[in-house]
Amino acid sequence: MLKILVVEDNPHKLNKIVDSIKSNDIEVQIDICRSFTSGWNEIKDNHFDLICLDMSLPTFDESETESGGRLRIFGGKELAKKMKRKKIEAKYIFITHYKSFSDNHKTYTFEELKSELLNDYKNKCLGVIFYHNKISSWRDELKSHLMEL
Repeated sequence: MLKILVVEDNPHKLNKIVDSIKSNDIEVQIDICRSFTSGWNEIKDNHFDLICLDMSLPTFDESETESGGRLRIFGGKELAKKMKRKKIEAKYIFITHYKSFSDNHKTYTFEELKSELLNDYKNKCLGVIFYHNKISSWRDELKSHLMEL
């Protein structure tokens, strides 16, 4: 059985990713986190065969009383960096629906960021997938990566 963690704050995208994973003929256990902090706590405390990371994440889980804190534009990348530094052995995939990313220091296109991530984390990062609700090619790409495990 594959143990998979999905770190995603958008409920619609989260459901589509989980449904896509479950539609494959593999036995899986899927855990879900909705923020950078809850994602990191799960990652450091548990073993996962695969982690699906959103790129932009709120710092904390959102609730009726919590706004989620500061948006981390590169939250998924930050989690990958922490995993590398702490020598966490899980493989991961980035899944994002943004075509460009920008913070105070740098602007990336999707392709530039994809190239950087695949180069910097080549032993652990299986892929960087562009999610689009109305185009199904992202599902095929995700399935292909799942079959690599």
